[in-house]
Amino acid sequence: MLDRIQIESALKESEDRFSGVFEISSIGMALVSLEGRWLKVNRSLCEIVGYSGEEMLTKTFQDLTRPNDLDGKMKLVEKLVSGEIPYFHTENRYLHKDGHVVWVFLSVFLVRDSKGAPLYLVSQIQDITGRKKAEEILLESEKLAAIGQLSAGVAHEINNPVSYVYSNTAMLQKYVSALLSLIEVYEKTENLWTVRIAEEITDFKKKIKFNHLKTDIYNLLVESRQGLAKVTSIVQALRDYTRGTPNELEYFDLRGGIDSALTLAHSEIASKARVEKEYCDIPAVQCVPAQVNQVFMNVLMNAAQSIAGNGVIYVKTFPHEDGVTVEVADTGCGVAPEAIKHLFDPFFTTRPVGKGAGLGLYVSYNIVKKHRGSITVESEVGKGTTVRIWLPVNQEKGR
Repeated sequence: MLDRIQIESALKESEDRFSGVFEISSIGMALVSLEGRWLKVNRSLCEIVGYSGEEMLTKTFQDLTRPNDLDGKMKLVEKLVSGEIPYFHTENRYLHKDGHVVWVFLSVFLVRDSKGAPLYLVSQIQDITGRKKAEEILLESEKLAAIGQLSAGVAHEINNPVSYVYSNTAMLQKYVSALLSLIEVYEKTENLWTVRIAEEITDFKKKIKFNHLKTDIYNLLVESRQGLAKVTSIVQALRDYTRGTPNELEYFDLRGGIDSALTLAHSEIASKARVEKEYCDIPAVQCVPAQVNQVFMNVLMNAAQSIAGNGVIYVKTFPHEDGVTVEVADTGCGVAPEAIKHLFDPFFTTRPVGKGAGLGLYVSYNIVKKHRGSITVESEVGKGTTVRIWLPVNQEKGR
């Protein structure tokens, strides 16, 4: 009898120690039923997902897991229950109470009864959102650097053939003009032609639709030169967009960066909105041009994507407090007040799943802060959004 009492006492003491560790652990911990219902959760887990302990006990693992991750995790649980694996470690995405994604590292093992029947799961949940953000930013930075190098090279390669084709069309226009002038001289001698020759020439002119050809050939050449000029402007915009050495400061006219971004984003903007520009005289700003151009592109693309159609994007520049302010306002759908404070959070987006990673404004915010500037957002649902970017003329005068 004494042995049984001692054993029960030891077990009770062990449970008490486990319960104490469970509650004070800095890592999220939980007991989960085989169906996925939270049976017991500690304070750290509640802080990770934003729910109270009482709220958690009304939910399931499936409720909190991002749908795209669910199938893979349920298969791991099935393997655990079947005895195929003794435990598993995996990364998972939980949906925080306020809607944003939380990355966690899960360590899960199964508790069985004395006969080996599965009872419940024990999970350790570590918040790794910071690490994942850092990885995503690193990947994004590497991707942008590679795109920048590629774009600069492509722009250079395209610029050469476009330049000589554009030059050739100019000469072709002159040659065609000269030949048509020669034909006009010949036409002045019509009274000297024999009847047979006159009829033959008249028939041939009708056959080739000469009167239409004479007008249309000029139009074709003009349109061709306009198209080539457009390609040239796009190439130049691409070169300006990737201008400068990465991380190297230089003085830069922000209006040129905005125009480059508008040219490159033309196809996205043109179908939804017209752009109205109001450029005041502004001083050149000390910055890394390629990075600042990325900010303009992100903000302009956001403005375009917020407009369903027939909207307006207003772009203004003006000097302000030892620096320059760039203001981009749109007549789009606007942003709800509760979402404003999250706009610069990584992975936060107001667009549907698959329509954006939620990194544009986060990257923009960090670039502006790196330049000792500021970026603010004002918005009203149904009326539109205004983004203001302030950059100091000199980095030592930044905020």
